[in-house]
Amino acid sequence: MTLRKHWTVALAALVALGLSGCLKVKSQNKLETSGKGTYSLKATVDLSVIKRMEAMLGEFGDLTEGPDAPEADEGANEVKADFEKDLLKLKHAEGVRVVKHSVEEQDDGNKLVCVMELEYDSLKQLFLAGVLGDIAVKLEAAGENTWTLTQNLKMDGMPEGDLDAGAGQGEQPPMMNLLSAFMKDLEIALAFTAPGEVTKTNGKKSADGRSVTFGGGLKWMTDPKNRTMSVTFKAPGAALKPFALTAAEIAVNEKKLEEKVEAELKAEKEPAGAGAAGG
Repeated sequence: MTLRKHWTVALAALVALGLSGCLKVKSQNKLETSGKGTYSLKATVDLSVIKRMEAMLGEFGDLTEGPDAPEADEGANEVKADFEKDLLKLKHAEGVRVVKHSVEEQDDGNKLVCVMELEYDSLKQLFLAGVLGDIAVKLEAAGENTWTLTQNLKMDGMPEGDLDAGAGQGEQPPMMNLLSAFMKDLEIALAFTAPGEVTKTNGKKSADGRSVTFGGGLKWMTDPKNRTMSVTFKAPGAALKPFALTAAEIAVNEKKLEEKVEAELKAEKEPAGAGAAGG
C-alpha cells in the first residue's frame, strides 16, 4: 500500500462527513412530533494543522503528485468560499431553510469556526439535501408509535482498529503514526433528539432519555461498529413517514443542487442584458 493510500484512508471518515481538516465537530438534530425539526452544526477548522500536515506530507515524493495528492493550502478565504457554496446549495434544497450561518476567524486567523442552523420539513428532506454527508439512512416503523432511525456512514477504505497499535514496532508505516498524532485531538459529537423516549440505541443516551449522542475521537472513527448509528424511539401521534435513502441517491440530489448553484453564479457574472444580446 502506498503512502498516498495511507493519507487517503486516514482522512476518509472526515472526508465522508465533508469536514476534512476539522478537529471539533458538533451537530444537533432535533425532531419534533410534527415531523419537522431543526439541525445545527458547529465545526472548528484548524488551518495551522492543515498547513503542518501539508508540510509533512510534502516530504514524501509520492504524496505530492497524482490525483490522490493533498491539495495546496486553500487558506481561510477558500474555506469560507466553500462554506458559502454549501449554504447556497441548501437554499435550493426542498423543505430545508437556512436560518443562521456564520464564519468567524480566531487565533490570528489560524482557526475558523463555522456555524449553521437549519429548519426542515421532514427528516427525509434533511438527509436528501446532503447535510449529514455521504450516508445511507432509513426511518422505519418498529411497533406501535415506535420508530427506528438508522444511519450508515460510508467510509470506504477507512482503516479499522486502533491506529496507535503497534506504533514504533514496525506494524504500521511511520506516516500513520504521524497522522494519528496530528488527529489525536479530533472530537466528533453527533446528537439526535427524539420527540419521545429513546428505547434502544448504540449511542450514548442522555439523562432525560430523549437525546442520543454518537461520536468520539479517532479511535471511535476507526471502529467498524460505529459506522452504523441506530436509535429507536417512542413518538405517539407523530406525523412521521417511513423512508429509505441510499448514499447514491443523496449524491445524485447533491449534484443537482450544485448544478443549480453553478447556474446561479454564472448568471450573476453575466453583464446586464447579455442574455438578450443578438435577439
